[in-house]
Amino acid sequence: MSQCFRPSLGFEFLHTDLSRALNNQMARSYRPFEQIESYLLAESLLKQPRLLKEHLRRSTTSFIMSVVYGTKPLVDSEDENMLRLERFLQRSLRAGSGYHWVEYFHWMEHLPRWMSKWRRDAEAWFHKDSAMFKSFYDEVLERRVGHFAIYMGIF
Repeated sequence: MSQCFRPSLGFEFLHTDLSRALNNQMARSYRPFEQIESYLLAESLLKQPRLLKEHLRRSTTSFIMSVVYGTKPLVDSEDENMLRLERFLQRSLRAGSGYHWVEYFHWMEHLPRWMSKWRRDAEAWFHKDSAMFKSFYDEVLERRVGHFAIYMGIF
């Protein structure tokens, strides 16, 4: 994920990965996830129709988490993983939209850390977000190793 935001790689890197993940053949493999999410979305809308925005956020996040990390569908819109991902996305979109002064005054990149609270904050968030994505990745590895061990008759 962090590779997407590295300007030195250019948009070709991102375009290649997205083309592989979103081509027609791969899109067909997402249908079971879409069906589950559509059922859950319809059920939640029938129960609480006034919370449309929250239900759509939950459904979208749940679909992405299911496809990318193989997690179970999120049923609660206050799920901790969902909230963490939303905060990451908000920070990322804000950083890419010229929200910070350093986007316009590039000389600020060379200020010492003690003078640049934005840098200290960005570094702290980088470590927290990296740990979050690493935990998602580690869960995927644990499931794969567990399935392999069961398949091989180790457990």
